[in-house]
Amino acid sequence: MVGSSVPQYWNAAAGASLFSLIIYSSFSFAASLTSFAQVQVVDELSMEESVSIDFGVLENKDGTCSMDSSGNLAGVGGQTCSGISTPGEFKISGTEDQTIQVAVTSGTAVDGVNFVPAISGGDIYSLTSGETTIKVIGELVLDSATLGHKSITYTLTANYQ
Repeated sequence: MVGSSVPQYWNAAAGASLFSLIIYSSFSFAASLTSFAQVQVVDELSMEESVSIDFGVLENKDGTCSMDSSGNLAGVGGQTCSGISTPGEFKISGTEDQTIQVAVTSGTAVDGVNFVPAISGGDIYSLTSGETTIKVIGELVLDSATLGHKSITYTLTANYQ
């Protein structure tokens, strides 16, 4: 360069440095971080039916028969419920002091009789000493029912919270 006071070899060195800065600049702004995946491993839940729900004997009248947590029956809509009845009882076991949520769903009606199950006492339970007991109650709805003994399915589900 004419009239420049910077030596020519310095311009070549500055150009090489600038080239290196452009090529490797993406690496100079990179960052990394090590993190952790958290998990708590618990025992598999198990359930057993201690007592089957039983509405006893009902007259063949259209209407609804409701059971409370003590097994008491109340008739609605023409149904007059009476007799000996028993709530269902289930023992659920798992990891001690964990919380579970339970749900119950009805199955298919059988010969004009539908069972609408419910859980007595809410749907959240603690596995004190690794287990808990829940009661299943609900309603039987008769609509043009046929005579005879009926076994109506339902499903109880439990999951850790």
